[in-house]
Amino acid sequence: MDHLRTRALTLAEREKRFQTQPSELHQITVSEDGTASHEQVGVDLSRLPELHIPTISPPTDQQIPDSNEISSRLRCVFQRKRPAHIRGRADCLPFQGVRETEHLFDSLKLPSTYFQISDGLAGSAQAQIHYSSSAVPSSFDLITHCVSKQGDWAIALSHSAVTHETTAFWSVDSRFDADELVEDLAAFKHCAAHPLMVPCIMFAANLRMSEKRRQSIKERLHRLEHSISKLARVDALSDANDFTRTREDAGSQRLETLYEVLHSCRKDQASREGRYGFWRECSAALDEGLKYVDLLMLHDHTLPLRNAHDELLQWKNVAYHKFESLMARDKDHVNRVNTVSDLLSSLVQQRDMRLQASIARASQRDSEEMRFIAVLGSIFLPASLIATILNIPQFQFASGPVLFGAYLAITAPLIVVVMVLCFFRTRVYRLLSRRRRRLNTSTAVDGSSVNKPVQGSESRAD
Repeated sequence: MDHLRTRALTLAEREKRFQTQPSELHQITVSEDGTASHEQVGVDLSRLPELHIPTISPPTDQQIPDSNEISSRLRCVFQRKRPAHIRGRADCLPFQGVRETEHLFDSLKLPSTYFQISDGLAGSAQAQIHYSSSAVPSSFDLITHCVSKQGDWAIALSHSAVTHETTAFWSVDSRFDADELVEDLAAFKHCAAHPLMVPCIMFAANLRMSEKRRQSIKERLHRLEHSISKLARVDALSDANDFTRTREDAGSQRLETLYEVLHSCRKDQASREGRYGFWRECSAALDEGLKYVDLLMLHDHTLPLRNAHDELLQWKNVAYHKFESLMARDKDHVNRVNTVSDLLSSLVQQRDMRLQASIARASQRDSEEMRFIAVLGSIFLPASLIATILNIPQFQFASGPVLFGAYLAITAPLIVVVMVLCFFRTRVYRLLSRRRRRLNTSTAVDGSSVNKPVQGSESRAD
């Protein structure tokens, strides 16, 4: 694994993927009687420091535990910030260079397999128990690297069954509340004898952020359902003939906003579904760690380890039930999102049909206006034609009054004939179409009767 670590670090150095981050060292010691002390100092990894605190300054009401009384110890290098993740590119390592990284992992005896997942291209959580030649567990390793919208974080952890010491590298994104994580680390210092204390604190923080994100999806979905029902009710109660341009633009803007909210719900929901595999890996890693501690307690019956194991086991069971509840609620949200999508599509289709109907009514009004103009033309064009003809000198066969009377005598019947033809045009067309369909039907019936064989003739032929 050292060869693979060197190759990964060399590649990161060649690609300039080192960005050093401020670090701090947390050290917790637990005595045999269960008392624990927590110490925190800032460290500069570029100077290759000794990653342990030789002297712990205890509170005034607490004595420094003697080295012979120390049951276990936790040393954790914690980073409150991480390099930003860029989609499609390998993550930068939060160290200054290859030498500093190797010094950190060698000093804390951290698993080198972490660098196989440190690029962040795929979230992963793995745990492994190492056994001695006598089939007794000797050490435990855990590596996790998570990239998500809630925040990126990584853990590389190792526990020795011989020295009862847990060492860890813990790096979180600035989107996490680092002060809250450190507060949890100090509050659960009595569980430092257990190798899963740091992973449980991190998984609990990630689970809380997942619950907040689910609540955000739920609120947006509720707002979306309410807006769609309100918009559908307004469209149903509004006058179908009153579909003005202003209402169309306002409705289009509302629908565009609803589609944006729906897209955000779908995107977040799909992202949550993609996290299920990682959460199952986390659960399997925790189960492996609990199995490791169960094997340890067969040979080591220290009280702090047993108490911490019982407490973390209870937390793990509760956390897994929360995870199952989140999965069930996510499935319900997926169904609700699909229902809202169908309702929104139906609403868009209804609005499109209303728009098409409005356009059809406008076209009908234009057609009626054109028909009125045609009727006026039918009335005045014959009169204009006769007046033009009678105005020619060759056709002026009488004086003015007589010629005007002749004009009226010719124009009035012609106008009446034109009006009758315009009025009965549609009726005549309907009658002719009906007669044509009747003739076609009768012709088809006669043809079928002619082609049908006579039963008597068939029997005689037989």
